[in-house]
Amino acid sequence: MRGLVFCLTAVLLSVIAFSATAAEGNIETAIVDLKKIVYDSLAAKDIVRQIEEKRNTFQSEVEKEEQKLHEEDQELAQQRNILSKEAFDQKVKDFRTKVIDAQRKVQVKRTQLDKAHAKALEEVQSTTFDIIKELSKKIGFTLALPKNEVLYHQDNMDISDKVLGELNKRIPKVKVIIEDK
Repeated sequence: MRGLVFCLTAVLLSVIAFSATAAEGNIETAIVDLKKIVYDSLAAKDIVRQIEEKRNTFQSEVEKEEQKLHEEDQELAQQRNILSKEAFDQKVKDFRTKVIDAQRKVQVKRTQLDKAHAKALEEVQSTTFDIIKELSKKIGFTLALPKNEVLYHQDNMDISDKVLGELNKRIPKVKVIIEDK
């Protein structure tokens, strides 16, 4: 709790200390709305679109596999009285193995999608931070804070639109790459 109070106090003091300079037009502290950048950037929107496409394709494959397993389960139920106990038990064992393999494939694919999404967003984040560094030299601020951690700031301290505009110019798209294992 003390750490949180200390952190909030430090942020508040830095904002107050630099607000006088910012009021004169010379911004020493900048505020960046990282959520806005992640949700509104062309690259992030393209990443979401690509992930959804891949997820829909994957879901379609899963549904086909589930249908095959369902049909096989029905056939197996019909064979219960026809096959010997040993033969039936072996078919049940084989069927369970197929189900477990299908579940494992689903989990692997989900993990691959999550990793691909995270890696693509890392590129957006890295480029965003590079842009912030470049703007610090161009505009002249020495401290950039995430907007969600600031209690108060003057409007001219928020450079989110500048960062977003430059990000959209640099990387309007990011290719989502699914790594196969």
